[in-house]
Amino acid sequence: MEFRVLSKINMLAILLLIAVSCSKPVKVNIPGYEEKVVIEGMIETDGFPFVLISKNKNVYAPVSQAEILGSYLSGATVWVSDGTTTIQLTEICTDNLPAGMDTTVADYLGIPVEVLNQTTICAYVGLDPNFKGEVGKTYTLKVDFEGTTYQAASKILDPIPLLSSYWKEETDLPDYGFSHHFLQDPPQKNNAYLFEVKRLNVDSTGQPKDKRYYKTFTPYIDDEFFNGKTFEFFYENPMSYDEDIPDDYKGYYKRGDTLEIKFSNYEYNVFRFLYAISLQKMSGGSPFTLPTNAVGNIPGALGAWIAFSPTYSTLVCE
Repeated sequence: MEFRVLSKINMLAILLLIAVSCSKPVKVNIPGYEEKVVIEGMIETDGFPFVLISKNKNVYAPVSQAEILGSYLSGATVWVSDGTTTIQLTEICTDNLPAGMDTTVADYLGIPVEVLNQTTICAYVGLDPNFKGEVGKTYTLKVDFEGTTYQAASKILDPIPLLSSYWKEETDLPDYGFSHHFLQDPPQKNNAYLFEVKRLNVDSTGQPKDKRYYKTFTPYIDDEFFNGKTFEFFYENPMSYDEDIPDDYKGYYKRGDTLEIKFSNYEYNVFRFLYAISLQKMSGGSPFTLPTNAVGNIPGALGAWIAFSPTYSTLVCE
C-alpha cells in the first residue's frame, strides 16, 4: 500500500513538472494613453444642431461621473453647413441654455436633466430659427479647436416609421407587460434604427413622470437579420430601473401607461460606432468582455457627427 501511495505521489509530481515546463509566459503590449479630442454632435429633423467637445480619459486612471461631465471644453469655433447655408454655432453653457435645449443635451448624454443642471457643461448650439434639420439634406460639421480643423458629414435619411405597436400583458404578472412593435424594413441593406421611449403620464404632483426620452437596453439595431421583411420585436421599460418597485416588476410597462416612442433612422456607418459604444456600456467594465473598437466618422478625432431622422408614435398600454 505504501508503494502505491508513493507511486501516485511521484506520478503527480511528474505531471506537475510537465505542466510547468510546457507553460510559456505571455506578454501583452497594452498601448499607452494618448490624449485625443472627442467631438460628439447631432442634428435631427426639425432640430437645431449641437456639438459637445471634450478630451478622452485614461482608461486606467480612476474617474468619476462629475469629472466626465466637467470635461466638456470651451474655446472652439464650430460651423455647420447644409450645402447652401453655413452657420456658426454659439457656445452656450448649461447655466444659460435656451428653453428646451437642456432636455436635448441630457438625452444625448443619457443623464437626467437634474444632473445636467447641476453641472457646468459647455455646448455649441445652432440658434438660427431658419436652420433646422431637413430630410434629404447632408450636413457638414467643421470644428476649429487648438489649431486643428476637424470635419465630418452626415445625411438626414428618409424616415422609416413603425407599422404599429401594442402592449401585451405577461401571463404571470397581471397588469404588467412589454411593448411590442412591427417594422417594415426597406429592401435595401444596412438600415439602422434607434429606439427611445418616455411615458406621457404624470405623477401625483402633476409633473411628467419622464422629462426626457430613455434608451432601452439595446437601443441600436440594424437589419442584418430581417432586411426587407416585416419584423416584430419587443422592448422593456428602461425607466422602471430608476424607480422604487419590486425587482420582479422592473422592465415592464404597467397597464395604463401612455408611451411616446421616438424611432429614428440614421446612416449605417454611424450605427457601427453607436453599437460599439453600447456594447462597451453593457459590459460594465468586465475584463471578460470582447474588446470593441468604436470608430466614428470624424477623421483625427474620437466621437461622431450624427444626423437622425425620427418619427413619433403613441402607445396606450391597455
